[in-house]
Amino acid sequence: MLSAVFGGFWQRFTDPVWSDTMSQVLRWYLRSNESSEPAVGIILTQAALERLSHAKKDQGAGATGDRIAAALKEARIDPHIPLQCSALIALAQRRSWAHGPHAFVEMRNDLVHSKAKLGLVPVEAYAEVQSLGQWYIELMLLHLFGYSGRYVNRLENRAGQGPTIQHVPWAFMLNGKS
Repeated sequence: MLSAVFGGFWQRFTDPVWSDTMSQVLRWYLRSNESSEPAVGIILTQAALERLSHAKKDQGAGATGDRIAAALKEARIDPHIPLQCSALIALAQRRSWAHGPHAFVEMRNDLVHSKAKLGLVPVEAYAEVQSLGQWYIELMLLHLFGYSGRYVNRLENRAGQGPTIQHVPWAFMLNGKS
């Protein structure tokens, strides 16, 4: 997969318009993956998602979660919370969050701002929202790099069963299939 992705990566990384964004996003992405502290990972992941959502094109004014969701939709990535994130889905239903980016931003804000309003949040929801945000970054980067092959879906990776390898969401659309 690396050889299929590298050309698109290098094109973006050396492009004067994208170079700074790629450096920042990759740094934040890697640091968020390294952190054993979910709060740190969530904060860095949101910074990367915001940077990618602003870099894609001007999404205009609006809530951060809506801008991230719009950038995901533009890349043909479903912004809804996947079924694998059951604790996050339950919390999102209780809080009436519209989509995954909305849940992500609200949980990050609850961590960062002193007037936390979510109350007791299951630790599983924090782990799921961090994984969800990382998954969004991975897919957005693969899309930006022009990749249309198979990848390891971190949300489908089950302990003891090995990784789940699947096509990127936009692959069938590129090949004329639905």
